[in-house]
Amino acid sequence: IILNGEEVEGRLEELEPFRVFSTRDCGRQAISTSLMKKELSKMKDSDDLFLQMFILYVMGVLLVPSRREDISLSSVYAVTDVADIPKKNWASFCFNELVKCICDHNAYKREYIPGCLLFLELIFLEHANGIFQTVDGSLDLMSWGSGDVELLLTKV
Repeated sequence: IILNGEEVEGRLEELEPFRVFSTRDCGRQAISTSLMKKELSKMKDSDDLFLQMFILYVMGVLLVPSRREDISLSSVYAVTDVADIPKKNWASFCFNELVKCICDHNAYKREYIPGCLLFLELIFLEHANGIFQTVDGSLDLMSWGSGDVELLLTKV
């Protein structure tokens, strides 16, 4: 996807305020989405930290969810400068992450595909005209059979 916006990246020193929320799992530093949810519910002010935490939470549960219930600590780069959040190219970021997840699924035969499944559903609806006569397009992805998913993945 080619759209306007800045890359989602940053510098390591910008991560420091969020290290308190991070956990280490198999050498991977991540932020637990359930911990973020608890911290967000405790916050009284809608300050920059709240906005940063909220965006990270949305990334972890909707935009780029992982197989675990966490988000990589490197994702903090996207929210370190609150003024730049609307300037980021979120569509390309989500789509590229989804493509990586689909490639991992194909290469490693993963059980399911993490990533922004909204993009996957949009791709399906765009390319599935007449392919799946028996599949209700309003059903969520969890309602699809494994054959439907495999056929879609070969078309994508």
